[in-house]
Amino acid sequence: LFNTLSHDRKEPVFIESAEGSQTRKGVKGYWTNVEVKALSSVKAGAVPAPDTSWIKVDGMNVSTPFHEISFAPDASIVSLKDKKGREYSAKGLNRYHLYQDMPGMYDSWDILPNYRDVEYDLEVASPLSFVYADSVCALFEAELKTPGGKSTLKLKVRLFSSSPLIECELDASWHEKHRLLKAGFSTPFISRELVCDTSAGFIKRETHRNTTWQKARFEVCSHKWCDFAQSDRGLAVINEGKYGLSPEEDGFALSLLRANIRPDIDSDMGEHTIVYGILPHEGSFLDERVNEKAYCFNSPLVRQSSHLSFTNPFPGLVLQAMKLSEDGKKIVFRLLEADGKGGVLKTDGAYEVMNMLEDTLDKPMTYQYHPFEIITLAKEIRYWQSMHQGYWTGPLRYLQLTTDSSHHSSSTWEGPYTAASGSPMPTVRTRTASGPMSWSSSGH
Repeated sequence: LFNTLSHDRKEPVFIESAEGSQTRKGVKGYWTNVEVKALSSVKAGAVPAPDTSWIKVDGMNVSTPFHEISFAPDASIVSLKDKKGREYSAKGLNRYHLYQDMPGMYDSWDILPNYRDVEYDLEVASPLSFVYADSVCALFEAELKTPGGKSTLKLKVRLFSSSPLIECELDASWHEKHRLLKAGFSTPFISRELVCDTSAGFIKRETHRNTTWQKARFEVCSHKWCDFAQSDRGLAVINEGKYGLSPEEDGFALSLLRANIRPDIDSDMGEHTIVYGILPHEGSFLDERVNEKAYCFNSPLVRQSSHLSFTNPFPGLVLQAMKLSEDGKKIVFRLLEADGKGGVLKTDGAYEVMNMLEDTLDKPMTYQYHPFEIITLAKEIRYWQSMHQGYWTGPLRYLQLTTDSSHHSSSTWEGPYTAASGSPMPTVRTRTASGPMSWSSSGH
């Protein structure tokens, strides 16, 4: 399993396998705990043992190494306390609300502030019950129905022995008209701001509505996560693709599904699977590294047939992308400062600073970056042969890779080649380099 992210990971992960006894997003597999370095791979763990000593279930009350939880029959969380006894829920967490949604002329584009005027009760078709637990994960399930039984909402709640994250999965058979489904998160915290993730950083949204501008922000956007916190603790919700939020004075609500009829009368009708995570935490969202955990939630580990390990030369920054330059002579690195901090990146003159059009701006020894800055660096391609016989100058064409049981590899490339002495070689040569798979910060 390869970690494509530029930070280390330590988390429970779901492994697709026919041997597993659980399902996630309709796929069979099992949960296992994984610890892996940035840009490196690790062997997947075995199917966990049926050990349930870490969790205690007494009806709707559940105790884990991280939480004391009281559920309601509809799978909402009535009480969520940490091991210090501090409460994270006020009027309920993950409580589903079904509203009338009549936005008028722009049916599929607008949400009007009066949607709260009419709310429909959801029927508990099957109250929350404890289904399964092993040494890594415990599963609870419930089923709700909309009025008249038109739509079915199957909820799965997962708790973990090694993580405070509470994962929620909604399998919805959705057949409504002019309805809006939200998951509400009411907390006892006092905060005037809701922190929302963006594509390149975060933004703080006001939760009160004193001015007309604030009243107009009854629904706002957020990307991978949002966080509502006071100075000592908070609550984050991490999601995979639900970007609408309504900030409230005591928390927020996540928009899950709508049912509009213009321009498509069957808009969003059918089957949906929605997964998001609830993350109670101490301190601020920066202390908890919520952004990194949201990247993990949205970037599953990738299966690899061989072991890979790369060195990350850009600590403190998010490596968003790597690509071949347009002229084919350089590797371009797209970096992001996502935490609102400045810093200094040591480049030792080995990297060029570029703009997004790949024009070279500078080749400094150090680069001082600013909060939320998107940085583009480039490095000339030079693949050295063993014993420094020479290097390729690019562009290259990858041919094959073979790996033995000791994780030593032999890779074959084709492209322009220059001897170490500087003597020109034929325009196209094929070279095979052998040795442990690694990539150093020098790029050799």
